[in-house]
Amino acid sequence: MKHYYLLFFLFLSCVQPVVSQQIVSVVSKGNRSLAQMQTLYGAIIQNGVDLYKVTYTTPDAFGQPDTASGLLVVPVRQQSSRYPVLVYQHGTVSGPTDVPSELRADWEIAAIFGGLGYVSLAPDYLGLGESRGFHPYVHAATEASAALDMIRACKAHMPSMNIAVNDQLFITGYSQGGHAAAALHREIEANHSDEFSVTAAAHLSGPYSISQVMKERILTTTPYFYPAYVPNTFLSYNYVYQVYNNIESVFKPAYVPLIQSYYDRQISLTALNLQLIIELTQNTGASVARNMLQDSIVAILETEQPANHPLLEALRDNDVYDWGPEAPTRLFYCQADDQVPYLNSVLADSVMRTYAPTDFNSANLNPTANHGQCVQPAVTATILFFAGFQDIQVGLSESPAMAALRLYPNPAGAFVSLQGIEGEVAVAIYDQQGKLVRFVPQQSSAQLVDLAGLPAGMYVVRIAGEQGIASRKLIVQP
Repeated sequence: MKHYYLLFFLFLSCVQPVVSQQIVSVVSKGNRSLAQMQTLYGAIIQNGVDLYKVTYTTPDAFGQPDTASGLLVVPVRQQSSRYPVLVYQHGTVSGPTDVPSELRADWEIAAIFGGLGYVSLAPDYLGLGESRGFHPYVHAATEASAALDMIRACKAHMPSMNIAVNDQLFITGYSQGGHAAAALHREIEANHSDEFSVTAAAHLSGPYSISQVMKERILTTTPYFYPAYVPNTFLSYNYVYQVYNNIESVFKPAYVPLIQSYYDRQISLTALNLQLIIELTQNTGASVARNMLQDSIVAILETEQPANHPLLEALRDNDVYDWGPEAPTRLFYCQADDQVPYLNSVLADSVMRTYAPTDFNSANLNPTANHGQCVQPAVTATILFFAGFQDIQVGLSESPAMAALRLYPNPAGAFVSLQGIEGEVAVAIYDQQGKLVRFVPQQSSAQLVDLAGLPAGMYVVRIAGEQGIASRKLIVQP
């Protein structure tokens, strides 16, 4: 299909007809009591939660009216409170019903934030849940628009549900959700700052660089055991931009029936991934993603010629790192990520810093953790980061048990002990510029916290444990 089709759809995505964002339905998905939440996630949880599946109006990828869905998590506590709003963007799912509103995917992360005192919104994305059509996977514009309209629709409907929120807005997400969270954050600050103000954001292990880091990963001859991400991305962009007329133009014949079955919703993404690994290994000796692509496509991707090829433009259109956030922002990742190369975060960090944001940093939380293993430390680091901004009247205020916490010795040298608390804790140490310089996602409070390698100076130590969250100042001396 000719190049002007891509330009048409890019134009269309910017000049969408106005669609009123309103709630279509709210259906209870049950609740979890405070006791249940604490049993599942620890005593740090301060609220039970009510769970709702919401459907709301929003434009589809082509600007036409659609109905999307998502999960709304509402904290429940005895006293009347006004809560911050938090958007959690979920990771890659296996099929259209594997979504937060059906209490699938990684919906429990949204529930955890609800238990921590946020009204949490977890959009299903377009093409998933109740939305029609194919899911525009890692498509920045619709990841942002679906979330933005869910915020609008839910906030307008909350008074009728006796839900009170304040003006704070937090944004986070993991994996695909890291990409989607960055897309939403960028869209709000670029085009909707008169409507919303982002309080803080944490983007976690996301494929921020589609046109460079992710492209280079699939072009290597190193085995990749998530090859289904490649056709999922192609089908997504071809659905939106209509670059090619058929799957055969991009993929070799041996892989077309499998990919077509996935597009037709006959098999799940998980099944597609497994079958592609088998086919690639049988046909070529290893699960090397580039081997399923037509040679002409590999040539375009490797040479990036012609530079204005619509496929290359579609990839570049969905990069989400070439901007500078105004709100305090963190990129959390793990260096041994086997699905989303950590270089996505390294590149994003290097570029976003050039815009000199007021409070921006990144952190490699665990150099040996893979993609699945990185979830827990990334979410924990986000909880600790957001706690410094959350309205303490409704959020993670320091409990009496945590008030007994003290750091000893202080000033400290190579180690510091946590005195006055018991149980498992997570420890985050920030320098005076707000950079996370030491992170321990889980240890016994009886263990010493290693300070080796930290330069002398003043630090803020944030501790999350079964008894709550607390912050303390620490002086490290030579």
